Amino acid sequence: MSVQTDIPARPQFAKLPKVPTAAWMWTRVLIVASLALALFLLDRFSGLLLNYWLLDSLGYAEVFWTNFYMQTALFAGGLIAMILAVATPAWLHGLPQADRLKTLWFAAIGGSLLGYVLNLQFYEFLGPISAVPFGEVDPIFGNDISFYVFDLPPIVTALFAVLFVAIAGLFASIWTALAGSRDAGWPEGMNGFVRWLGRVGTPYSCLMLLLTGLTAATLIWLRRYGLLTMPNFEDSTEGTGAGAEYVDIVGFFSTKNAIYVEALAILALTVGLTLTIWKARKALRQPGSIDLQRAFGPLAFALVLLPGITTDLAFRSVVALRDQIFVKPNEPVIQLPYLQRHIDATNKAFGTDRIIEKTLVPPMGDAPLPPLEAFLDSPTIKNAPLWSGSVSRYSRRVAPQYVQRILQAEGDMTVYSPTLQILEAQETLRPYYGFMDVDTIISEVNGEMTMMASAVRELPQDIMRPWIVAWNQRSFLFTHGHGLITMLASQRTPTGDPVYGSSGVPVSARFDALAVDNPAIYYGEGAVNAAFSNAVGLAEHDVATEQGRSEVQFPQDVAAGIRVDNPLKRLVIGYQTGHFFQTLFSELIGPETRVHVFRRPIERLEQIAPFIDVDTDPYAVPTGDGVKWMVNAVTYSDAYPYSALTNFGDPADLRTEWRPLQRMNYIADSVKVVVDAMTGQVDLYQFVDEPVVQTWAAIYPGLFKPKGAMPPEIRAHVQYPQELMSIQFNKIYPFYHQRDALTFYSGEDLIDDADEVVGPILGESGAAITFSQGLFWWVAEAGGAMVDAENPVQFALSKSYTPQDPLNLRALATVYQTGEDYGTLSVLKLPKGMFFMGPEQADAAIDQDSFIAQEIGLWNRLGVEVIRGRTSTLIVEGEVLYVEPIFIRSRQNPVPQLQRVIVVLRGQPHMGRTIEEALKFAIEGGRLDMEERQIRASLEE
Repeated sequence: MSVQTDIPARPQFAKLPKVPTAAWMWTRVLIVASLALALFLLDRFSGLLLNYWLLDSLGYAEVFWTNFYMQTALFAGGLIAMILAVATPAWLHGLPQADRLKTLWFAAIGGSLLGYVLNLQFYEFLGPISAVPFGEVDPIFGNDISFYVFDLPPIVTALFAVLFVAIAGLFASIWTALAGSRDAGWPEGMNGFVRWLGRVGTPYSCLMLLLTGLTAATLIWLRRYGLLTMPNFEDSTEGTGAGAEYVDIVGFFSTKNAIYVEALAILALTVGLTLTIWKARKALRQPGSIDLQRAFGPLAFALVLLPGITTDLAFRSVVALRDQIFVKPNEPVIQLPYLQRHIDATNKAFGTDRIIEKTLVPPMGDAPLPPLEAFLDSPTIKNAPLWSGSVSRYSRRVAPQYVQRILQAEGDMTVYSPTLQILEAQETLRPYYGFMDVDTIISEVNGEMTMMASAVRELPQDIMRPWIVAWNQRSFLFTHGHGLITMLASQRTPTGDPVYGSSGVPVSARFDALAVDNPAIYYGEGAVNAAFSNAVGLAEHDVATEQGRSEVQFPQDVAAGIRVDNPLKRLVIGYQTGHFFQTLFSELIGPETRVHVFRRPIERLEQIAPFIDVDTDPYAVPTGDGVKWMVNAVTYSDAYPYSALTNFGDPADLRTEWRPLQRMNYIADSVKVVVDAMTGQVDLYQFVDEPVVQTWAAIYPGLFKPKGAMPPEIRAHVQYPQELMSIQFNKIYPFYHQRDALTFYSGEDLIDDADEVVGPILGESGAAITFSQGLFWWVAEAGGAMVDAENPVQFALSKSYTPQDPLNLRALATVYQTGEDYGTLSVLKLPKGMFFMGPEQADAAIDQDSFIAQEIGLWNRLGVEVIRGRTSTLIVEGEVLYVEPIFIRSRQNPVPQLQRVIVVLRGQPHMGRTIEEALKFAIEGGRLDMEERQIRASLEE
């Protein structure tokens, strides 16, 4: 009989996961990194293709190829250098084939990244090819300024690339040397650190270490040129000091020599480390050949590390001590020659050395007034800037004193915009139209220069409205705006509305100079998205009509846009515009369909010439055949010796995407750009012959057209860049009009921009707020009190100054913009010992006038919002006038109306319904009739 015994089966254990090997991990890291890099480069390549198609469609293909060749050379250079530096030691140190390939793979990824970073700097490397000399040399090293602007930047960039490659090669050599000697036998009893040094101390490692040290020392040596532009004071970014001082260049213990000592210390340290590593290699391979205790003891390492470091620190300490005990006690006398260099260089670099200064002594007291007819016949009064062609906004970084004001306005960042508000109320007309901004232009009306506020009726796409929320609606149907709307700057209707020069849908012009054949606006400040024209089976919406709407097809014979005539273009355009599948599969797109991309004037220019900077406020003008956008572009540098650094850009520009402010210490008003609002064609005109723009013109033949090639109808509308004038007269001139070094040092004659009360008066208390007076446009009469000019009537841009603390008028800065006098800078200066009321004091006089205060108080009590207009400082018949419009706006129907004009003449404010009436009261006496005041009083009761 058998007995069955249950024997338990052998348990099955689950396999525990193993820690992945290093080889497994590195392989997958390389795969992921390669895929990420490939996707990134594919994204960049698609952008490159779109840029080529755009430039080719605009006739600037040669610009693209010039850039492409340099970018390719830099990318290839970075890639090859990194591969050679990183992959070579894998072969030299005997790694297995698989490890060699991984090292090569890693080197290719690193080289691609280095090549990409280098190719972004291709403009730096284009500069030296055709650099035009400035014809001026720096006072320290005797180099032409073009060396610092064009030659030095690519040298420094290339050296940093070499330093990066050398460091990467050094680490690669260390890693491969350790991996290659992993199984080798080494002498017993040797210090572990010495053994490690001996293993990694291969000839290739020593070569990379020497290259690293030599490159670092060279970069330090080149820092001596930085003395020419280094800031001297904490607030130097606002224009108070830059360039080498006494202690930097005079004597043995100077900052310049300290830089040399630091470079020599780096070289000495590099040589010492290399010799130490080589000794360790010899000791490892030839045991007993070197006394290890002597060669690698603490004293040996101290002798390698300390001499260079201590010498450098000691030398710098002596320089600092010399500065404290010898230089500073003898300031300012010892610094005056260097401060004078700074003053002269800054004025030259920013063009303020060309300012014509003239003394202005306004009539005062009992001096007879000019007759009323002289005022009324003046083109200045006929074009008084009542309807402002600008919109004032708070900057993105709001100052603390304005926070409560913004909260009272329910978060509205707009300070002052009655012109824009009335345009939105009266001229939008259809729900899909809108206005992005208001500008000021001039035109000839009845043979006279006439100033106008203007705005483009666009189809803004920054806010998704119901009728353009779908992609095909905003891309194929609602593609363009309609018309340039203008209003006469100094006129009003009896009800306080503007007098339009061109208005309506379809747009109609009262004056021939404002009429255009084609008012379509495909390209504008609000054109954020791409638009397609010549779609298959679908016409674009043009304008509303009594019967519904009119439709239009973009003319086939007009060159504009990029033809979407192959699948690759569909792929790239779909990807770059963010609508990949719609663009790829839409049957509305055919071989004749054109896509309009980069439709905002500034971003369109940046695709062609990003090496120039722009004034962020383009303006549109009528030219007969259509509407043209005008963009002011400047050439610049941050390497002009001894010049002050400042920022270029508008921090209050909220209409466009945030743009970083450009740092610069040299600027020139060199290029005017014209963008056709219908076709998007871009033309660049070179307006001055200065070295930077001449260099770019030599690099890109055919990019810039000569000034004389600009059509007269466009030339008549050229304006001076507002942001350039802001730099010149906000940041430079208030300090640097003090041309004498001692006066500059003491700040004896500092001036400040004048302030004004502007914007809504909030609440019954009449609370207003003061802002710095901005630039204002006006029509000036040259000669007399003003600076002479070839054209007696000048379209001008101005700003007022007061002394640093008092509020009296000190100066009026002006730039002429008409004809051959374009760019003439002048400053009318009042004598230092003379008091004349400034803009803020004029506003205070308005507040203190009982009659005006009663009118404003009455409006406030009636529930009407009162808006103080911008205060303009005008010169007429030698008299200084302050002109301020007063707007009212119902809280239920917020459409501003120009109800009053105030003129402050010789300290006395006078208010009228029009500027002519206010002047009549100022010259002949009288006030608004009592009947109107009694009517208003009865309304209050």
